[in-house]
Amino acid sequence: MTDQIEHDWESRHQTEQMKSVKGKEMNIEDFWRSGEIRYSEIIRPLFSTYRNDIENMVVLEIGCGPGRLLKPFAKRAKKAIGVDVSHTAIKTIKNNLSAFDNVVLIKNNGKNLEKIMNETIDLVISFDVFQHIPSLEIQTSYLK
Repeated sequence: MTDQIEHDWESRHQTEQMKSVKGKEMNIEDFWRSGEIRYSEIIRPLFSTYRNDIENMVVLEIGCGPGRLLKPFAKRAKKAIGVDVSHTAIKTIKNNLSAFDNVVLIKNNGKNLEKIMNETIDLVISFDVFQHIPSLEIQTSYLK
C-alpha cells in the first residue's frame, strides 16, 4: 500500500505540483502567500497558546510537499524538518528553500517516521495529508 501512496504522490508532484497541494491552479506568488496566510491565521494561533518561543523550536512537517507550509517555519524556527514520500517534492523543496540553512528534508517510506529520533521534535504539523493516507494502520504508525 505504501508503494501505491508513493506512486500516487510522485505522479501528482511531477505533473501538477501547485494544484496537488492546494487543489486548484495558482501562480507561484499566490502559492507561497497561501502558506504564510495559513501559518499566520491558523497554525501560529494554535501553538502559541502553549508555547511562544518558535525561534527555539524544532518543527517537523509530515507531508511537506514542495514546502508551502515549511517555509514560514524555516523563516522563524530553530530548525524546520520536512518529511515527504515523494522524491520530486523533496527535490523541489530543496530548490525552493535553498536559502535556509536550518531546513532538513527527509524522503520517508510513506508509513512512519523511523528516520526521526524520539524526543527531538518540539512541534509536529501536518495539514491536508492524513486524509490521503488510505489506511488507518499507516495513519496510526505516524502518530506512534
